[in-house]
Amino acid sequence: MMPIDPATLPKGIYTGPFHARQRSAGGRFYEDMGALWTQGFGDIPKEYWAVRRRTGLWDISSLAKFRFDGPHALAALDRLSTRRMRDASPGAVRYGLVLDEDGRMLDEATFLVRSPTQAFLFGNDEREPFIDHLRCVTADLEVEITNITRSLPGVAVQGPGSYELLVELIDRPFAQLRWFQVLPEVYLAGVRGMLARVGFTGELGYEFFLLDGEEGASAIWDAIVGAGAQPIGLDAIQALRCECGLVIQNEDYVPGQTDPL
Repeated sequence: MMPIDPATLPKGIYTGPFHARQRSAGGRFYEDMGALWTQGFGDIPKEYWAVRRRTGLWDISSLAKFRFDGPHALAALDRLSTRRMRDASPGAVRYGLVLDEDGRMLDEATFLVRSPTQAFLFGNDEREPFIDHLRCVTADLEVEITNITRSLPGVAVQGPGSYELLVELIDRPFAQLRWFQVLPEVYLAGVRGMLARVGFTGELGYEFFLLDGEEGASAIWDAIVGAGAQPIGLDAIQALRCECGLVIQNEDYVPGQTDPL
């Protein structure tokens, strides 16, 4: 990823609905695969310790996201992933690898099950060869695969204070939500979305995805920051994820080359 000046963004770069809020707070940005990721806010130690000791807020709108619809949605994920997905119940989240025909890593992803006929793949790659792989491998199944990267923005709320912060903003109890589970529909600051107990930091944390697109994005950002969360970027995430052994594409593995073993 290369740092980029948001004042001179090329046309077609996806910025996500939280960009203006972050830019006004002094955010710096990277461009990767046609989308912006937040680099940080000028103080990496402050952002790092916010997640380790309190609560951090990270824009994950540029995460590659695919929706699987149809009676064979889970069978399609089962075929694509190294994890068993056919028997996954609604609300389940599983992490696994996507391999090519030679057993080389193409991506690693989380798979979220919203219902028996709708599930999601959240990963890193949305380039045409990867999309072609998804569709080719599942061509004989009754499933429709849609790239929803730009229509399903999201935020990660991470750190030991994340539950106490979110419990004041979400419309229903979620204390029983276990690690790697998702609530298919909740309201955060009045905005409809999915809430998953997952993260990329090794701390207690949640990810919230806006089911109605960019509508309400500013209200969510303002509510979470107003409740005390520290906005963070990838520079802090790099230290956080390394410490808990989580991998990242093109740094820990090369698509089409790396043997997962």
